[in-house]
Amino acid sequence: MNHFPIFMALKDRLVLVVGGEELAARKIRLLHKAEAAICVVAPELCTELKEQVAIGKISWREQSFDNIALEGASLVFAATDHEEIDTRVAQAARDQGIPVNAVDRPAVSDFIMPAIVDRAPIVVAISSGGSAPVLARKVRAQIEAILPARLGELAVFADRFRSAVKAMFKTETEKRRFWEAFFKSPIAANVLDGNAGSATEHMLQAVNDPAFGQSQNGKVTFVGAGSGDPDLLTLKAVRALQDVDLIIYDREEDAGLLETARRDAERLYVGSDKLHQTLINRVMADAAKRGRKVVRLVGGDSLSRNRSVLEKSALEDRQVMVDIIPGIQTETQINKTMAAPAKQASA
Repeated sequence: MNHFPIFMALKDRLVLVVGGEELAARKIRLLHKAEAAICVVAPELCTELKEQVAIGKISWREQSFDNIALEGASLVFAATDHEEIDTRVAQAARDQGIPVNAVDRPAVSDFIMPAIVDRAPIVVAISSGGSAPVLARKVRAQIEAILPARLGELAVFADRFRSAVKAMFKTETEKRRFWEAFFKSPIAANVLDGNAGSATEHMLQAVNDPAFGQSQNGKVTFVGAGSGDPDLLTLKAVRALQDVDLIIYDREEDAGLLETARRDAERLYVGSDKLHQTLINRVMADAAKRGRKVVRLVGGDSLSRNRSVLEKSALEDRQVMVDIIPGIQTETQINKTMAAPAKQASA
């Protein structure tokens, strides 16, 4: 990851845009959504920007760029489409410690602009680090197609009840379980369908029900990690990792799979010989009995190793619910499997 992903609050903060043509106008359209205070520096403006100046949406310094224009700016865009000018603006901004983006010139920019899916307040940003912007736009189009049009309305609806949920459910685990249950519920579906009135009525019942979303039983899911390649995880395995509380793994090469998991999930590496198997079994069983969702990452298939079989048996002896998600074999493993019968037939 060459760029740190971050969302910046710009409401009422001065953003300087150097350039007055279509390239600058594109950035200004987006800055308006962030409610920034926009100042444009350019000798001439395109028709769109002239109209915005006339109604007071942006301010305009009718001149070529100079360093004085940077005073008070929180962010700078160099959007003249002239390399020499954009590079000079970028250097001047950096000299004063102001983050700058020179449009289509990542080498002189402090930050780059991602492709955006806007379902405000839900915003998805996709970036290729400047290496393949067309690919980033393609990914954006795919995400646009699958996200509901009213997703932002659902976020606003949920925000209305945050204080009530916080008052009813005291621990972070209880609150998370409530919201997980809510977003999977008919209440959320009603919001997405445009039935906010019905959703509000049922949401009031939910936030006053201390049992809502809290009856989840813990379990241990054995997930076949295959070769450790995230691209070989099944969709079911990905869903388990995104809904997990505790991940237990014993191969260092499986660490890359943890990037697929929920960010705040607890991780426990048990590859060290110092950890006795009895202790590992107890940790998994205790976590599940406390209602936690545990994923046990297993190299190869999910129960192709003796250790996994013994762990499953130990958990079942303790009446712990166990689920199994097989892994996907690599091409090498498949070739070996297919070659074995062929050798037997030729013998």
